[in-house]
Amino acid sequence: MDALGEITAKAGETIHITGTYFNVVDDVTIGGVSPTEMTISEDGTVITLTLPAEAPDGDIVLVCKSGVEVPVGTLTTVKPANGVAAPNPVKAGAELTISGADMDVVTSVTFPTKDNGTVDGGEIETAADKVVVKVVPETAVDGNLALVMANGLSVEVPFTLVKPTVTGYDNSTVSAGAALTIQGTDLDLVKTVQFGESDVVAVEGSETAITLTVPMNAQSGAPTLTLANGTTVENVPSLTVNEALFCYAVELPGDDAEIKAGETLVLTVANGDKLTGVQIDGTDCQYVLVKDKTELIIGV
Repeated sequence: MDALGEITAKAGETIHITGTYFNVVDDVTIGGVSPTEMTISEDGTVITLTLPAEAPDGDIVLVCKSGVEVPVGTLTTVKPANGVAAPNPVKAGAELTISGADMDVVTSVTFPTKDNGTVDGGEIETAADKVVVKVVPETAVDGNLALVMANGLSVEVPFTLVKPTVTGYDNSTVSAGAALTIQGTDLDLVKTVQFGESDVVAVEGSETAITLTVPMNAQSGAPTLTLANGTTVENVPSLTVNEALFCYAVELPGDDAEIKAGETLVLTVANGDKLTGVQIDGTDCQYVLVKDKTELIIGV
């Protein structure tokens, strides 16, 4: 391609600049970037260079040995075009293909996140007609992904994500502290579940089910299912929770804790006003409630 006026060229393409007295030229810059491969003909009439992938849109400038700069044209780089993402919607963690033209100039792909930031798409494979993202980031949200070139310029392509659905429960009424199975589709995308203002439960479900223990402070209503990207599942059916009507320990001692006879054991409890007695291995123990009946001190 000959550089004259406004030209459009692709990274890696050969550009010829024709004229006279090029033997006084020391360098050529394109958008401020110098090529790594450049030759000048013996008669000083042709400069041949390879367009650097890092070169942005901008002026083509001859830099003379004297330091004088001579603009000879303006470059517009070839960018990916006609991008279409498939499958659409795509599931987080799955492979995504963006088909189109001039896709081989893409060096990375970024996805939008909930906080208006971006997350890198990781490993990609490129060809002239497509870019393949091997694993869609689980923190990505719906919107426009960006096909990024080595020169920092990018082109956006719209895409959407698969969203989990909840179809029901193994029991529409459940007691606090009991087991519950949430049924639906694509539930393996769900990372946490919360029942009203209850403790947040971390989960690892299958595509069709999440089994968990309902927190003791769970409340009736539609539970909140949250994905890794911070979004929540919509249209979740309501659930009736029989709330705890007894005193219970909010947290028990760890497995490595040593509890010896003659010592005291201190527990944080809820519903302390409903406590009528404490036993350890069937033996009654003395106890006292303090801190507005939220702390239980047991004599072992």
